[in-house]
Parts: sequence; C-alpha cells; structure tokens
Amino acid sequence: MQIWVPVSRCGSVVRVVWDRSGRPGRSSFSYIVLAPLGNVTGRERALLFERREVGFLSELPKIGMREAIGLLTIFLLAKAFLPYLVFMIHWGLSGTWLMTLIHVPIGVAGVLVLVWLLQRHPGKSIVEIGESLVGPALNIVFAFIIVTFLVMKTGFELRQFAEFLLTAFLIETPISVVVLTFVLAMVVVAYLGVDILGRVAWIYFLPFLFGLAVLLAMTVNLWEGHGLYPLLGPGLWGMTKGVLVTLGVGSDIILLGVIAPFLVSKTLRVVGVVSVIVAGTVVSLIITVTLLVFPFPIAHEFTLPIFEVSRAINLGRFLVRLETLFLPLWMFAGLISMTAGLYAAAAVTARGLKMPYYRPFIFPMAVLVIAVSFIFPNISAAMRISFELLATWSVVPIGLIIGTLVGLEYWRARTGPS
Repeated sequence: MQIWVPVSRCGSVVRVVWDRSGRPGRSSFSYIVLAPLGNVTGRERALLFERREVGFLSELPKIGMREAIGLLTIFLLAKAFLPYLVFMIHWGLSGTWLMTLIHVPIGVAGVLVLVWLLQRHPGKSIVEIGESLVGPALNIVFAFIIVTFLVMKTGFELRQFAEFLLTAFLIETPISVVVLTFVLAMVVVAYLGVDILGRVAWIYFLPFLFGLAVLLAMTVNLWEGHGLYPLLGPGLWGMTKGVLVTLGVGSDIILLGVIAPFLVSKTLRVVGVVSVIVAGTVVSLIITVTLLVFPFPIAHEFTLPIFEVSRAINLGRFLVRLETLFLPLWMFAGLISMTAGLYAAAAVTARGLKMPYYRPFIFPMAVLVIAVSFIFPNISAAMRISFELLATWSVVPIGLIIGTLVGLEYWRARTGPS
C-alpha cells in the first residue's frame, strides 16, 4: 500500500511504501519527493497526515549532522561549567585530566552500542524501540526512568547555573527571578521544536569553542608544570576507582536515543562518536589548564574552577578580570543544555504515553524542573547531591535500560523475529 505524506508547507509530498503487515518495511521504506501537493487528488488527498504526528510519519529527518553534533556536544559539555569538576578533582587529584581522557574511549564504546541498537530500528526513538522489544508495560517503567533522569539533570543544572549567576554577578537578585527567566527561555525554544534548537546549538557551537580556547590560552603566563605531577594522581587503583565512580557523566548520551528519529540513520555513528570525543577532550583541556594555574590543593577548594581560572587572567596588568566577557559562553551553553533536557523529557513522556504531540508536556515538565531545582536548601547540598545522583549513580539505570534493549535485540537477531 502507498500513502502520500506532506513534508513541508511548500506543497511537496512523500511516498511511503508499506509492507504487507501494514508496518513500514525496512527494505522498502523510502522518502521520495514526487509531486506538488496540488496534484494529489481523491483518495490520496484523504490519506494525508500531519508531518508532526507521533509514529514513523513524524520521523522524517529534520536535523542535520552538524546541528546534532553541536547540540549533543553542548549537552555533554555543559557540566564542565558546574561544580562537577571539583568532585572529579577530589577523586583524580593531579591526574584528573587523565581520568577524563580515559572516559572518552569508554564513552565511544557506549555510543557504538547505542547506535547499533538505533540503526536496527531506523526511524524509532529509544522509547519506541523499548515498546517493540519489552512490551508496553515494562516500557512505561523505562520511559519513566529516562524522564526522571532528564528532569533531575535539568533541575540540578538550573539551580547551579542560577546560583553561579547570583554569586558572581547578580548578588542582589532573588534566585526565583533568575530561575524563572531561565525557564521562560527554555520553554520558548523547546516549544519551537528540536530542529530550531539544533540550529541554535550549531550557530553557537563554533564561537563557543573559539571563546573557550581564547580563555584558556590567555592564562599561559600562569602555567606551572608541577601542577600535573604525579601524573597518575592517587595511583593506579585510585585512578581506576575515580573513573568508575564518575562514569555517570556519560549518561547524557541518552539524548541521542531521543533525537535519533530526526536524524539520517547513517549519521548516528558520526554524531555520537564525534560529540563524545570533542566533549571529553574539551573537559580534559579545561581540567589541565585549571591544574596548571592552580595546583590540586588549591583547585580542590574552588566551587567553580573555570570561573576562577578566568578571574586569574593577568596580561601585563592591563587585561585583568575578564570573566564578564566569558559570561555569555557559560550562560548560553547552560541554556542550550537545559533546553535540550526539557525537550527530551517532554518528548519521552509523549512517546511513552503514545500521545500525538509533545508540546502539551513542556509546561508540566518545566514545573517539575523548577520544583527539583528548589529542593535543595543551599548550593552546597545541590552540588553534592547532583554529583552523587547523576555523575555517580545515573549510569546504573541508564546502562541497564540500554543493556536490556541491546541484549534483547541481539537475542532476537540470533533466534529470529518470532
């Protein structure tokens, strides 16, 4: 059977070929622009569907590879501007820069496993794949866990970015004003859609990396090589323990499973691998420069190491206290990351409940994010609990979900669809 589906407001249509079971066939599923919408009449016009409906009709590629890399990298990288680095330095000591580099091949391996699963089900998100493999009942539990993780991550980041802005710049401003301003911007961009969010992320991505490189380079006159010794920090066993304790920093890669339907299937591997490598390398560079400027005993006492590094810039006693110039870098990176988390939470909720649109869930998810951000009595509690729950333990539920789906898909591939 063939149906015609509009793919844009300009009138082009797409022919979707179905197999005999009534579901899109893997071999015959294609997107072919055939004719203007005005040429479609009769029964074909009666079978038109909205592009944004849930199901495979909504999974037309809408995000380019560059946009996806920019969005996923910023989502992974935003935690470098939060107190996460302080706790990582606590575990890695002077070898923290090496600990983050060890995370990169582990993250790449995890991405390749996730991409294999996604490419076995082209056009489906991680939620839809779960429904086909474990059934609707257990899949609701999986979707709930993913939504909980995304809401907690977004809420924790919101509180910490707000506290950072208050502490460093807006001392007299009530925290509720800062939080609501962030949330308003997040809701607007998330409502516009993931395609708009991806374009914004890509436009911001290269200036963001350039500005960060300039910031780190301007501290070169402060570097002291002894800050990196001993290279293994706490030793081989201590380094191994630190790597294992902080594996949860890679749980954010679940975003790739949410936006996968909007990407061309063959680009998933490139998007995932490049994002992990770039994010891991940048975080390692930030930690390396921090340790070169402030040795471990001092760096461990800072709440926001990258902020202290920017405050330490002193070139000829003329270029000093330049942290305000780099404030937009941190704020926009945080805003894009939190918006992606809000969108992903709404999208996973909609797909888990089989609702046709994700937008009605944006406001409820935003309310939950605000509630999570105000759970903590102070910034110290927010820092500690955020690290323990997300950077340490989030890898367990996220890893179990992906591992279960991969194992079932592998078993089904070996034994047959029945």
